[in-house]
Formats: sequence, structure tokens, C-alpha cells
Amino acid sequence: MGTSIDAVKLVLTSLLSTSPWLRDPNVVNMPWNSEVETSTLARANPDGSANSAPLKIAIYWTDGVVTPHPPVERGLRIVQGALQDLKHKVVVWDPPSQTTAKKVHLAFLEADGAHDVHQQLDLSGEPLVPPLRGSFQLRDPIPLLEYQDLTIQGKAYNEAYYDYWNSTSRGDGQVVDAVLMPVAPHAAVIPGKFYHTGEPASATECMIWKTLNRFQS
Repeated sequence: MGTSIDAVKLVLTSLLSTSPWLRDPNVVNMPWNSEVETSTLARANPDGSANSAPLKIAIYWTDGVVTPHPPVERGLRIVQGALQDLKHKVVVWDPPSQTTAKKVHLAFLEADGAHDVHQQLDLSGEPLVPPLRGSFQLRDPIPLLEYQDLTIQGKAYNEAYYDYWNSTSRGDGQVVDAVLMPVAPHAAVIPGKFYHTGEPASATECMIWKTLNRFQS
């Protein structure tokens, strides 16, 4: 999304300044919350060190399926050490199994038999990229009852994740402020051989957060 916090803020504030919820009913009416931004920044001194209310940052080291390669783990440990040196709280993130999020999200992507994907591609004549051809081959949509079951599973996962996040306040009364995750388990990948789509942040982008967002009430 960006190479710095300032860049991410610029993108998000610019998008929100256009009031997209006035054009898209699926967008929540949620302007940029300057009050939350200010109160969060106030919990650190100008040099980044913690003051009387340190940030509580969680690190998701692995999804339990594939362990990140040494360069990725080393990067996380560098960030962990920097946060601890600045006296912020660092904890391990151990949420509900990511397997459920992956299963539900992928099932929803393919629920209509990939017909919507092909309809969009047909508008420009763009071909489906080779790595996705297997997943998005045209097929019959899944049965309605199966779709409803996926919805129930997704809602249950959303509730379990919500409960887990709130449970991080046990012990010190402070919930986790942010979660750090690897982008992928490896530093690089051979084109066409990105087999593991479940590593924390690649799944965070495509599966965990999108699964949670889908069932946000």
C-alpha cells in the first residue's frame, strides 16, 4: 500500500475525502478519524519511544503451516527488537486458525463458478493469468445450501476473531493496537509457483481481513 506511514495516510485520506460511501452502498460511512490518529501518536514520544501508555504490538510469526524463511523471520525480529528497545509492548499473535479463513474465502471466490471473473475479463479481452487458470475455470456455481453454510462458517470465524482480539486485554487491560505479519513466507518466488497462499500477510490481504470484512456487521 505504501513505503511509509505518511504515504499510506495520504492515500487513505485522499480516498476518504471523496466520500465514496455516497456512490457505493457497500462502503461504510467512515471519514478519517483524526481524533484516533492523534491519541495513538500521543502514546509515543517524538523519538518513537513509549511514554506512560506504550503501544501494544502483536507479531504473527507463522500460520502454522509454513514457517517463514530466515530472511523474513530476521526482518520480524529486527522490528521486534526495535519496538522493545523503545519500551513498547510486544506479544505473540495466536488467533483462531487461519485454515478456516482460507477455506471460506477461497470458496466464496469460486462460488459462482468463476462466471463473474470471466465476464469482467471479457470486457477487455484480457486473458486469465496462468497461475489462476486452474482456480477460475468456468464451472457450475455451488448449491445455495452450501453457500449458506459458508456464510455461517464465516460469521462464526468473524465472531471468534473478534473475541480473540478483545481477549488480548487480559493481564494488563490493554488490547493489541496492531498486528505485524510477513508479506509471504519467502523472500522471492518463481513465477507461476506461488503455491502457498496462506501465509499471514498474503492471507491477511486476501483471506483473513477480507474474510472478516465480508461478515462485518
